[in-house]
Amino acid sequence: MKQLYFRPSNHQTSLIGNVMDTHYQRLYQVRGRLGHRGDAMRIYDQSQRCLAQIIQTTNGLMPKFQLQIDHQTIGTFGVSLYFRELLFINHLNWVVLVNLTQQRYHINHVNRTLARARPHTNGLLRISINDEQFTSVLALVIIFLDRRQQIGLPFSLPRFYFPTQPRHLGLEHFAGPDMHRNDHRGNI
Repeated sequence: MKQLYFRPSNHQTSLIGNVMDTHYQRLYQVRGRLGHRGDAMRIYDQSQRCLAQIIQTTNGLMPKFQLQIDHQTIGTFGVSLYFRELLFINHLNWVVLVNLTQQRYHINHVNRTLARARPHTNGLLRISINDEQFTSVLALVIIFLDRRQQIGLPFSLPRFYFPTQPRHLGLEHFAGPDMHRNDHRGNI
């Protein structure tokens, strides 16, 4: 099992962050943009060679993406609007389990775990890779999902909860005079 650590960039440049080994030496650099059709996130080795990329192919609340190595599409996937995600990467048959509220990620193939990630100290994301053949691709998928959540793109919107009592939403301050009851509890 290979342990990697992702440190996001604090700058508003195309640099998304660095992937480091257990000695905190940079192995990969992740660069790119998110949010619009044609935007891409790429992972580069130390000699600045692009190892893999994720390209956004559609816009909207549930956009689609292509996963590519050497400009050849090896998989496709889409995202949804929920905090708990279940993604399927077509062609690779990878199932990605995501818990965005806890920043935890698992990538599986059939009954085998390929990679998993969870928060580490000092804002790092610890990535454990079990299939070293796809190290850069697995790291890129996890970093892609993590960055989309962190920058607040559409699929990070919360599920809406509407209680049966409107007063829980704080609407009593916005309701017109005919909406209020004149009882002692101040209910709508």
